[in-house]
Amino acid sequence: MKPTGLFERTYDIPNRDVDFMKRLKPGVMFGYIQDVASLHSENIGTGVAKLANDFGVAWVLMRMRVDILRQPMLYEDIKLTTWPQPVGKALYERDFTIAGAGGDIIVRGSSVWIIMNLEKRELVKEHLFDYLDADFPTERALAEKLGRVRMPDGGARVFDRVVRYSDIDYNGHLNNTKYIDIFMDSIGLDVLRGYEPASIEVNYSNEIHPGETLTLYKNDGLFASEKTIYAEARNADNGKNLFTGKITLRRAAERVD
Repeated sequence: MKPTGLFERTYDIPNRDVDFMKRLKPGVMFGYIQDVASLHSENIGTGVAKLANDFGVAWVLMRMRVDILRQPMLYEDIKLTTWPQPVGKALYERDFTIAGAGGDIIVRGSSVWIIMNLEKRELVKEHLFDYLDADFPTERALAEKLGRVRMPDGGARVFDRVVRYSDIDYNGHLNNTKYIDIFMDSIGLDVLRGYEPASIEVNYSNEIHPGETLTLYKNDGLFASEKTIYAEARNADNGKNLFTGKITLRRAAERVD
């Protein structure tokens, strides 16, 4: 297949992918985004198998932010579009958009990836490859670059979660999308009946494996004024930070079912 600068894929949102308000679940949205990123990487010659076989490395998601202009809904046909940015020193940025059934952009986002040595589990700083020749767009989905998410002081322990079979991916650790599910679980149904995510930004720091336990801490002190909730997941055994994220909510729009 000829390398393409823009990669697109459509999804018809099934009932298993929506929440009790018929909105696309944020964790599923992150999964769709990672799917198209992986498929485009295959298309331009930097897919999972090639990196592992030729270089002994793998893509690792480090940061992601999505701004949700409108929630994708049950049975809606949506189109995901993704494209990479020029390679930095050790960071690989990739942007994406989601268009709704009418063709309007309803989600904009950006992500930052690194390459990890599979044997040493360390960041690879040198350039191993250049993207194959394709006509990549130069525009950005989001104007601002992604930075570090820091949770304000005063986070309270919410719950512990043992990593199990349903949580892990083919790399053998908790999948990135599962952190979003865990974060959403901490918010509670009562809040989510009246509010929906307007923006989600996350940092991924360390792996956690099956049988290990994570502890989730949450700070919702800014919810009253800014409608923003922070969360941080730590390894319950060694205290390592695994994930830090923030979700800004808005009042849910009235919908006709």
